[in-house]
Amino acid sequence: MSINEKNKAQLKVREICLASSSLSEEEIGRLESITDNFQFICDLLATDLMVYAEAKKEDHYVLLDLKRPHGHPTLFLENSDVGKIVSSKSEPFVKKTVGGGKKSLGVYGVMISGRPTQQVIYPIYHYEKIIAAICFEKDLYLTESLLGKNWNKVADDLVGALNQKRHRLKHWPKLSGQEGFILTDTQDQLIYVSYMAQN
Repeated sequence: MSINEKNKAQLKVREICLASSSLSEEEIGRLESITDNFQFICDLLATDLMVYAEAKKEDHYVLLDLKRPHGHPTLFLENSDVGKIVSSKSEPFVKKTVGGGKKSLGVYGVMISGRPTQQVIYPIYHYEKIIAAICFEKDLYLTESLLGKNWNKVADDLVGALNQKRHRLKHWPKLSGQEGFILTDTQDQLIYVSYMAQN
């Protein structure tokens, strides 16, 4: 991501936060510090990624960002819903994550664009406070073909890194649509094969 693209992405998140979220200036700054890492996570995990924060309107959330994976199938056609305010009834697993402070798994096998999907939602912290939720929409056909049983471990590690390195997070690289990843553990056991690596 170029400096200009990064600044535009951060500015958009900031504008939406100021207009519609209940976040403080410091909390918005925390989100800005990790915004440019969302695309890397989205590309590596081959899933659509959405970021929600609590809205000014009680029991509602605002969609701060939506990323689609480069070089992978996507379940969403456009970013037109960014900035949209939704009720907790329409996003019950976001509410569960924000309220409980733990990863939540949505209903397994819900169809989006004719593909079976599952939501996986993680809290994002600023110190001890949850300020946002990252929601992955997993295409089950795709992620299960990419050693799906390990998808959750990789996602846990990536989101854990966002939460652990709060103020000094290094910016992760931008992937091109042609790059593939193969991840192994310390015993050289295969953990994860990205969509492009598999092809």
